Amino acid sequence: SARRFEAERHARGWTVRTSHNVTGGMGWNWNVSANAWYALHFWEHYAFTGDTTYLQNVAYPVLKEVCQFWQDGLKSSASGLVVPNGWSPEHGPAYNSGDDGVSYDQELVWECVQQLYQGQSDSRGRFRLSRDGHAAARP
Repeated sequence: SARRFEAERHARGWTVRTSHNVTGGMGWNWNVSANAWYALHFWEHYAFTGDTTYLQNVAYPVLKEVCQFWQDGLKSSASGLVVPNGWSPEHGPAYNSGDDGVSYDQELVWECVQQLYQGQSDSRGRFRLSRDGHAAARP
């Protein structure tokens, strides 16, 4: 489950499997950065509608939790912070353990962080957030 995965990683926030179905079954593998991919849909809804109530009550809290998950879960490397154990459909599945810093994962997490700060800006200061730990997540 997503909560068990969160506990194992010792991270705030959440993630989800992307290959689930209507009967509640889960797929064969985690796509950990899917949380950022899903969260970006909330941002796109706000960006299209301009609905600041939706931003405040729905989109921003989701983006914040996802960014907290990645703030706790990014891995240090020689080039900065990277998403650990990644894979993508183009990159291929991670049979043993994934690779660190896969572009697909890096881009999703970076975009999610950027939209979180844009949401903070669009809210005219109603949201408070520290930038510590987030800026280095970019690809």
